[in-house]
Amino acid sequence: MKRGGFTLLEMILVLVVITIAIFPLVESFSSGIVASHDITNTNIAIELAQQKAEQLQTVSFASIVNSSEALGSIPGYPNFSREAVVSEPLTNLKEVNIRVYWKTGPKNDFFDVSTYFVNY
Repeated sequence: MKRGGFTLLEMILVLVVITIAIFPLVESFSSGIVASHDITNTNIAIELAQQKAEQLQTVSFASIVNSSEALGSIPGYPNFSREAVVSEPLTNLKEVNIRVYWKTGPKNDFFDVSTYFVNY
């Protein structure tokens, strides 16, 4: 009389096949989490650049000058820093380049935005 069931060899083969099939799935989840984190940091950088541009809109034209905020000096955003570089290509016109930096592990990233201010 033959008993039904699986042999040890069949079980080992099934475990190997399952392991090989699951590894790419785990890898894709890991890549998705990293990509999501990168997108979140980019969105924060966009928000911080926009905040700086809006802040510069509230001051007088003469007060629009170069500025820099060191890493950790932006309240609520300890991994971010930003700088505003001001140039005056024409009289009564200032170009402001805002760059936001952040550090993700060993990698440094940044986001740039430019805007113009007119003295009228």
